[in-house]
Amino acid sequence: MTRREALALLALPAVCPAAEDMVAEWRRIASQVDGTVGVTAVNRSNGQRASLNGGDKFPLASVCKLPLAAHMLALVEAGKFSLTQQIDIPRADLYPPVSVIAERWEQQHRFPLDQMLEWMVAKSDNTAVQTLFRIGGGAPAMAARFKQWQVEGIRL
Repeated sequence: MTRREALALLALPAVCPAAEDMVAEWRRIASQVDGTVGVTAVNRSNGQRASLNGGDKFPLASVCKLPLAAHMLALVEAGKFSLTQQIDIPRADLYPPVSVIAERWEQQHRFPLDQMLEWMVAKSDNTAVQTLFRIGGGAPAMAARFKQWQVEGIRL
C-alpha cells in the first residue's frame, strides 16, 4: 500500500460516511496489496464502527518503535535512565539483519541511550528495540505506560 492509499483510508470517513461504503473501499484497496490489511474506524460521536479484519491480531513490526522511544524518554524524565547512559548489549539482543549496533557489536558492547534511540527510530535498528524493550520493563511496563497515556487496544 502506498502512502497515498494510506492517507486515502484516513480521509474515507469524510468521503464515504456509510460504514458499508468504507469497508467496500478498504476491500478494494486491500485487494491490491500482498498481505492482510486490518483496519477499524470508530465514529466517536455516535459509536458506529467499521472494520475490515479488525478483530485479527497483527505484528506491530516497526510501528512499535515510536511508542517504545516515548516510553524510554518517559523513564529518562523519571530519572531511571539518562540519555548519555551507556547501555550494555548482550549477544541475545542482537538482531543482525537490520542493526547498526549488531554491525559494531564485535568491537563495542555498550552504546549511549540517546544513540540507541536515534538508531532505533531513524535506522530501524532492531537490536536497539530488543534491548530497550527489555531494559524498559518489557510488555508489562509498556501496558502500564499505554494505560497511563489512555491508549487502548495496543499490546507489545
